Amino acid sequence: MIGRPRSSAVRIGGMVLAAAMLVAAGGATSASAASKTSKTPFLLGEAYPLTGSEGAYGVGLKDTEAIAVSYINQRGGILGHPIKVTVWDTQAEPAVGIAATQAFIGAHVNAVEGYFDSSVTIPSIPLLEQANIPLFGGNPSTPALATMHLKNFVRITGNDRNEGTVQAAFVRQKLGLSTAVVIDDNETFGDAFAAAFASKFKALGGTIAARYTTTIDTTDFTSVLAQVQTVQPQIVEYSGFDPAAALLLKQMRADGITAKYVTDSSQYGSVFTSTAGATAAVGAYMTNVHSQINSPLYKYLQTQMQKRYHQAVTSIDANGFDAIIAIWKTAELAHSIAPAKLIAYMHRTTFQGATGKVSFLPDGDRAQISYTVIQVTPSLTYQTVYTYAKTLS
Repeated sequence: MIGRPRSSAVRIGGMVLAAAMLVAAGGATSASAASKTSKTPFLLGEAYPLTGSEGAYGVGLKDTEAIAVSYINQRGGILGHPIKVTVWDTQAEPAVGIAATQAFIGAHVNAVEGYFDSSVTIPSIPLLEQANIPLFGGNPSTPALATMHLKNFVRITGNDRNEGTVQAAFVRQKLGLSTAVVIDDNETFGDAFAAAFASKFKALGGTIAARYTTTIDTTDFTSVLAQVQTVQPQIVEYSGFDPAAALLLKQMRADGITAKYVTDSSQYGSVFTSTAGATAAVGAYMTNVHSQINSPLYKYLQTQMQKRYHQAVTSIDANGFDAIIAIWKTAELAHSIAPAKLIAYMHRTTFQGATGKVSFLPDGDRAQISYTVIQVTPSLTYQTVYTYAKTLS
């Protein structure tokens, strides 16, 4: 969940891909890797938004997961099978995600990484389960996924319930603030995150002065901010995607609203600061997952992202990278690339990834995640100002 200033259009051979077109990404299998083995390819389906309001997120995932695929193929592939990737643009639409899932099933893929959006993941994953195909999710974060009793699902990212809890603890206990206005974009992610924050904030003795919903496409927050002005909270909490979070903050400051501002981990990156502007962005808080990572794979990913795409690594990127690594490590543990075997072993997998130590709970959630809160500094960098005292599962 993190913006970046890159085009969301996907081009192959100079042509912009149609929105829901199936893309055979054979280029993900390097010629050098393919020449080392005559084994059949490991078929990997990837689905995320490449166009539309969330397209920049998907483009970043496409890039980082290509780096992960190359990394594995250069080391002989998955048990000697070179990875061949098929990418679908979900447009962040559940119906398109279902179409992608049906295509993956028809293609007999070995595994799927997706779907970024929880609203796309929820209707798609039961179809994969029926087909006995594992889903290694980099970024779908809704708490609902942990209650669906899925045998074929694990995720690298945290659970919105936990991240919202950490955010509320920081605001109430560290900052000592007692009144908040909560705003979300009415998407699955934003709604669940905002609900988790509000619940924990109230449990800690805080007051939710008002709660408002907008849309993912909202760019003018005049009406909402007029209501915020009357409430005069100590802090405004926003849950949702770029660029709305930054535009809300920018308009808050332009309207003279001086309340502190906190948002979720999806905003971490240069798009937030550039969209909000330096004056508004400085001092803003956001939660972060996998903060201050110094693992060898994270450093490798950083280097490759700069070299290939001239981009910094976001936490969303790192989650996608580790989802691909998790597939590789699960196959090694299972001694098989058969989808049923991957499902049987995926919850037992543990490894040191770009995001730190990765292991999973029986419900598919990541085990033992550390959460922090970071703040935008006057130099428009980020500094850690709070580390939650416990790891959460």
